[in-house]
Amino acid sequence: MICPTYKTWSTTSMPEPSSQTYTQKSHKSGQSALSSNNTMGSLPSPPSSPGLNNDTLLIAIPHPPDPNWIATQASRHPGLKIRWYETERTLGTPPKPLPTDTFDGVTLVCTNWPQLIPPFASPNIRFIQLSSAGADRWVDHPLYKDQNVMFCNASGVHA
Repeated sequence: MICPTYKTWSTTSMPEPSSQTYTQKSHKSGQSALSSNNTMGSLPSPPSSPGLNNDTLLIAIPHPPDPNWIATQASRHPGLKIRWYETERTLGTPPKPLPTDTFDGVTLVCTNWPQLIPPFASPNIRFIQLSSAGADRWVDHPLYKDQNVMFCNASGVHA
């Protein structure tokens, strides 16, 4: 089902994660850089990053919101707001642009289609994660030309 609008989650309203104990150790002493009380086979959650506390992440992909992923991000980045917009599934045809108010306060974006983002939709966007290996579709978009916006592609993620 395609969502006609997006939903915003505030990670401050998510349930508290289980507590973890982290100890920073020096590489020079021969001890591991980070240890936790996790069991074998599970990856520890990194200590929360205060750098995302005031950010709003817009995810615009052709998949429904994943509550487990959102809860994980809530535990890792308290204060991060997540806006998930399920886009149309298209084969080679760009989807229609998202409404301009979708970008209010957005600082981080995860998508693949530049056509979703109207030029100058948000002056606060500083990072765009592409869901593709290449950025060919983006070369003429004003955000791609803005030196203050960092782009990251997904090269190798599906290998």
